[in-house]
Amino acid sequence: MSVAGTDAIGLGPGGGGREGGWGEAPTGWRAVPGNRPVITALAVMVLLLTLMVPMGGLIEGRDWMIWFAAFGGGVLVLGAVLRAARLPGWSVTLIELLAVPLALVASFAHQTAWLGFIPNGETWERFVAMGKNVALAIVLEYAPLSPQIGLSALVAAGAALLAVVFDWYTFTVRAPAATGLFATLTMVLPVAFLRDGVTLWKLAVPAVAFLLVLAVSNPVARPRLQVVDQWVHGVLGVMRAAVVMAASVSLAAAVAWVVPGLTSDALIKPGEGPARFVSGVNPLVELGADLREQGSGEVLRYTTDAGPLYMRMTTLAEFDGTRWKHAAGSTAAFTPSVDTAVPWVDSGYPTPDYAASASVKVEITNLRATMLPAPYLPTEVSGATGDWKVDGDDLTINADLASVTDQVYRVEVMLPRTVPDASAAGQIATSSVAGSALADADQYLELPPDLPAIIGQTADEVMAEASLDGPDASPLAQATALQNYFRNTDFTYSTTTPAEEGYDGDSGAVVARFLEVKSGYCVHFAAAMTLMARHLGIPARIAIGYLPGKEVSGQSGGDPGLVTYSVKANQLHSWPELYIPGSGWVGFEPTAARGVAPTYAPEPSRTAEATVSPSPSPSLSASPTPSPSASASPSASAKSSAPATKSGAGGGGDGGSNWRDWLRVLPWVLGGLLVLGLATLAPAAARRGRRRRRLAGPRALAGAWDEARDLAVDYGHGAPAAETPADFGERLGGLMGGGEAARALAELVAEVERAAYTKEGVAGTVTGSDQRERYRSQIAVIGRSLALTVPRGRRLRIAWWPPSLRHPHHT
Repeated sequence: MSVAGTDAIGLGPGGGGREGGWGEAPTGWRAVPGNRPVITALAVMVLLLTLMVPMGGLIEGRDWMIWFAAFGGGVLVLGAVLRAARLPGWSVTLIELLAVPLALVASFAHQTAWLGFIPNGETWERFVAMGKNVALAIVLEYAPLSPQIGLSALVAAGAALLAVVFDWYTFTVRAPAATGLFATLTMVLPVAFLRDGVTLWKLAVPAVAFLLVLAVSNPVARPRLQVVDQWVHGVLGVMRAAVVMAASVSLAAAVAWVVPGLTSDALIKPGEGPARFVSGVNPLVELGADLREQGSGEVLRYTTDAGPLYMRMTTLAEFDGTRWKHAAGSTAAFTPSVDTAVPWVDSGYPTPDYAASASVKVEITNLRATMLPAPYLPTEVSGATGDWKVDGDDLTINADLASVTDQVYRVEVMLPRTVPDASAAGQIATSSVAGSALADADQYLELPPDLPAIIGQTADEVMAEASLDGPDASPLAQATALQNYFRNTDFTYSTTTPAEEGYDGDSGAVVARFLEVKSGYCVHFAAAMTLMARHLGIPARIAIGYLPGKEVSGQSGGDPGLVTYSVKANQLHSWPELYIPGSGWVGFEPTAARGVAPTYAPEPSRTAEATVSPSPSPSLSASPTPSPSASASPSASAKSSAPATKSGAGGGGDGGSNWRDWLRVLPWVLGGLLVLGLATLAPAAARRGRRRRRLAGPRALAGAWDEARDLAVDYGHGAPAAETPADFGERLGGLMGGGEAARALAELVAEVERAAYTKEGVAGTVTGSDQRERYRSQIAVIGRSLALTVPRGRRLRIAWWPPSLRHPHHT
């Protein structure tokens, strides 16, 4: 029997759902939201790719974007192909989840995998090592993070999983609005971790893309005669989505504004967690931030008979006028626990016979870094675990997939001999250390063309004052004069003045301003002396590491010749290294109130007590006595003006903060699980909300009929478009086996058929409150009865992800 007016309630062509329920093959591409699968897939891909806009400042460079687009877009394309092949939705998602790890292995660990993509135990170990290194980089560095293979793998995996989630909710669950939850969660990351925040337009780009997804995947399908009503409904839906998205973006921005230091470390009080050694994209800028924020806990101890030593970790030589970078030279890998000799003896450096040597035992108590702290020049390293490599230019020791945390190792080093000279400030024995000439001197003399003139002018004035402006001036004497200029004039040490005066950083303009104000911290002193030395023709670079620390009594193991020194987190330091012909690279200490001048370049007023050498180390010709200032923290004024506000900075030496590491990430894990849970339950909530709206309005009869048909679809019994109300009622009544549910369905069918013959039709029938309550009761009985026709496990799955949401033939 054909019933007039059935189109008005969704019983005509295109109004019904497909037969079958959860897990059955879809009828084709027309089963996707809005019957526009290609457009919808493209909109979802646009949303995914636009998430890179606010994330742009998290990682240095553009390589990570290629991996993000390749893996994220690849998953969406794979899903589209599988759906075109008429595969069930659950199988599409399963295949995507299986393809992602295989693609990750093929891209990032194919050397260890079987056939290049099948993982094995070695592959797992490689990914674990990469994961540890990424976690360490996140803790150590400020954004933008230095690019590395582990970060690329993490970005690729994140983009792929995000694409799987987008694909699942858009095409399988038929809840495209849920993609907004995950998009918002992704946008919170740059808002929370970028120190300068994220501009509003960067957040607006993915927000607009999300609105596009909602617009093209609008599940509303109105009769053709109601085009105006359809457009009005669509516009209102997009407006509601816009309000929700704007609120989410505003909330993310508000969180970053209220808690500007929000990071995974923010739950630990200063001084409790492990200290960090910054080795990122802007090391000097980050070092300055750490100096103001680090605690005062111990980071390492070392025991030696050579006196207090500067613990060197990296150097910076490349300078483009705005930023200093590490000049990476040729590297050679070695395993300290097996091959103890540092493989640099064939690169032009001498053997230990050319100078005095010393043995230094280092114990890392509470430091996170990928570089081994060691005095200069190292010749052997033993006892450390992991695979390490040594840079052939500056002899710094670092690793891609290893950490210095909790390491105990021994370093054999060469130390320079000083020769007393009453006519000069002191000399270094010319014993052919590092040769008599520097092979690549040009890179250590390079100056940007726009370097402020005050830097060179100041260097010339210092030389003229010291009568060292002639062609026969000794580089060592010139370097000593530069050092004394900073230490013996009116320069002051301050970690706050540069920030307050607006010249905090390491650019040429910053150095120029520092020379005018004459107040700053080690970064400014080291950068200024390095640039002035280059102006004078002396090769120079900047070293970063730790001050010598303070002697710890009773910690040398009973050997009267050995002394143990404790190094604190707030003794992070930078100093210049200059190349002196015949002596090699030697360190200087220009920073006022920090450390002391080395024996080969002492201050005129403190020749007798200057015993500590920044990089090479003190003379072995005498028994050095540590000066109190050699291991001192910043001055009292500097301490008072440098509150430790960021966690993850210098802790105690007990090394027992692992539980705090878990504690600080717990809120993020719980937050992520909460968002995932909300997104997972969103379909069920949307289904219940739609039922309430249908049965609450004046057109409740049409809503009740739509709800009965959706219940049939949910429980796998279908609602074919060509089926009449009478046939539908008879078929489902037979499944229910009679009883109250069958009678309720028969009453509803009878009312629908009577109303269909009226002028207004079923959709126009106005009902009262008593009738609406009766419809709610009927639908509840019908739903309970249909639920008994499926197994318990499937019943739960239907409750969470109702299949009727995947067939948008009703409002």
